Amino acid sequence: MKSSEILINYRKNKGLTVSKFAEMLGVSQVFLTHLEHDRRKISDDLFKKMENFLSKKEIEMLKETEKYKDVPEDIINKINLLEKENKALKSNAKILVDETVINIPVLAKASAGNGYINFSNQPLYNKLIRKNGFHEYCYLIEVFGNSMEPLIQDGAYVVVDPYQTDYIEGKIYVIRYRDEVYIKRVILKPEAKLMILKSINPDYEDIYIPTEQSEQVKIIGRAVKFIHEGSL
Repeated sequence: MKSSEILINYRKNKGLTVSKFAEMLGVSQVFLTHLEHDRRKISDDLFKKMENFLSKKEIEMLKETEKYKDVPEDIINKINLLEKENKALKSNAKILVDETVINIPVLAKASAGNGYINFSNQPLYNKLIRKNGFHEYCYLIEVFGNSMEPLIQDGAYVVVDPYQTDYIEGKIYVIRYRDEVYIKRVILKPEAKLMILKSINPDYEDIYIPTEQSEQVKIIGRAVKFIHEGSL
């Protein structure tokens, strides 16, 4: 259920008009209308106001659905597919010292040095990794060749968190730009009115984007760690 459906159901069940419900929440009618069409996110302050009216269960449902608002639909579909697979899968994960392992999907392979990655519509395969604080909605990108050297070696896996879409200077992100998906560092140069999608391998060119075109860039997850098992 979407946030909009939860809010509309509450308002209608209570017999409230848009104007009355907006007054109760301390927002404008226009803003409430945006919320009821999933065009705005619910702030922490607004959640506190809602706690005076909505039930604890409704608040929990809203907070859960709000997590997905900035996650692209194709990623949500992959997450839903993984949840179904995990429910059908009997876990044979071995418990390590104060750790568990989780089974998460490999959704892409990175083999082009310019950072281009080819997302598949379905998980390429699943891989068991040590949990180490990762949640089950993370996914992996398999690295081939020198696409991310010297930072990330051939054969490594990059762990991507689709919930971490806020910009942090110099971090590595999975980015959609002009209908292509890349893994790049994001660097903003406000004084030059420029965004730079910087290649991880310095042998390959960066992408320079004028500020007025930055709306074409969408962060769809942050690379939080890489895993390299290695071999001799």
